[in-house]
Amino acid sequence: MSAQVFVYGTLCHAPLLAVVLGREARPAAAFVAGAVVASGDCAAWVAGAGRVAGRLLVGLTGGEAERIAFYAAVLRQEAVPCRAEAEAGACDAVLYSGGAGA
Repeated sequence: MSAQVFVYGTLCHAPLLAVVLGREARPAAAFVAGAVVASGDCAAWVAGAGRVAGRLLVGLTGGEAERIAFYAAVLRQEAVPCRAEAEAGACDAVLYSGGAGA
């Protein structure tokens, strides 16, 4: 089963994303409803009005999804279901939010 993950913030940096995934990726530009709130040295997604721009990773293998989950866990972020909108259409995905400063 493949996974869809919406990333924002640090994982929009292609070199970092490649290290986390273990390969280069070409994610699609996308957005989710909500806002990003900065607190200390962390930024977290929160539900609400507005749009958060980021990247949508589709078709991730289980191992790749686990690598992103591990990266998020180090930052003390938790998985949140979301609806991501990209040029190709909308899809259900997961994003990671929270963290030490949230």
